[in-house]
Amino acid sequence: MSGRYAPTAYFNERPLYLFPGEVRASQWEELLRDLENDPPQVIIDTRDSALPFISGSKKECGIPKGPAYTVPLYQYFCDNYRYETTINPEFSDAWPIYRRR
Repeated sequence: MSGRYAPTAYFNERPLYLFPGEVRASQWEELLRDLENDPPQVIIDTRDSALPFISGSKKECGIPKGPAYTVPLYQYFCDNYRYETTINPEFSDAWPIYRRR
């Protein structure tokens, strides 16, 4: 519809949490490489409260919510994106929007 393509196979975070150990770590590394190679202008955090990516609060940017192998992706995200607004802020499925700096 938008004429845009996804820069990575991970269009949501759920697959990043499904597999144990090295498989999971390699998926996080792949996502980071994909974003570094073809950074999207906008990221919509379709957060699943059971699988947090990062809080919509700037104060929490860069604080990983998981294992050490997630740190480089969080840092990349915080260094290169800024919170812009939230879609449906009054509903339980509110989605923060981040724009590339």
